[in-house]
Amino acid sequence: MEMAQQLVRAGERVDLLAMIDTNTPELLRSRSARLAHIGHRLRSEKLHYVSGVAAKGIRRIQGAIANRRAMAGKAQVAARQAFQREAIRRYQPQPFPGEILLFVAERNTFGFARSGDLGWARYAGSGLRIHKLPGGHDGFTFRDGAKELARLLHPHLK
Repeated sequence: MEMAQQLVRAGERVDLLAMIDTNTPELLRSRSARLAHIGHRLRSEKLHYVSGVAAKGIRRIQGAIANRRAMAGKAQVAARQAFQREAIRRYQPQPFPGEILLFVAERNTFGFARSGDLGWARYAGSGLRIHKLPGGHDGFTFRDGAKELARLLHPHLK
């Protein structure tokens, strides 16, 4: 979205703005949405989720103790995550003059209520075209999900 905005401001023509299962920054900033996501995961996966989180934590601690480099890497990841949170907090998308093509997962794996347009309709000056993709958010990069995404995206490419 932002790259397309900058190109338009620079006088360039943007023929296609496609986004893949992404929410508006307003939704990402919402603390209640993040808490709802955690609650959803706890309810749907119950003990499996809790034990998975605990196992990840134990592995992280073991890695940090075994290797000082792991601590430096962890600090880099934490710094990158803090930077991303700050960017999301500050970013205010502006309406895009063209059409937006939005690919949305059929299955909501985020755990909070999402509108069908993920909040983007109000930013699409010439309309929002939505394509549903099978499965959840993480499935777009795997075999059938990637094939379906490519099939739906292909007609829009020149």
